[in-house]
Amino acid sequence: MDLEKLCSLLKEVKEGTVEIEEALFKLKCLPFEDLGFAKLDYHRPLRGGAPEVVFCQGKTPDQVAHILEKLARQSQDILATRANPEVFARVRQLPLEMECHEMARIIVVNPNRNRKQVGNIVVASAERLICRWPRRQRSQPKFWEIG
Repeated sequence: MDLEKLCSLLKEVKEGTVEIEEALFKLKCLPFEDLGFAKLDYHRPLRGGAPEVVFCQGKTPDQVAHILEKLARQSQDILATRANPEVFARVRQLPLEMECHEMARIIVVNPNRNRKQVGNIVVASAERLICRWPRRQRSQPKFWEIG
């Protein structure tokens, strides 16, 4: 849950359009949820706006898909790293807006592209592919043979 959604929920409680019990249910999993194989951090957007990063290596494709679905429901930006071909195949089945960068082994899930951009994160992989975070309508620079 990001700050905008939290403010909206509190406003709905104040106006009486959402019952307190329903709001408590929505807030119940904040700030963390333990899935047994991963601990999800739902407060990251509230603490600083940085995206959640999912380290795919060591997780099954179904585990990664489950994590991405849960985080995306909270409208979080997600950067999944060290994805293998099986993970890419599985997450492409999800009804999420995403970009898959197979050469860099990165998946970007960003269901909320309307928020203000405050900066960029550059990811450089061994394959020398650079992905910008968050992606906007501008051209995406790719640099080869840097260094």
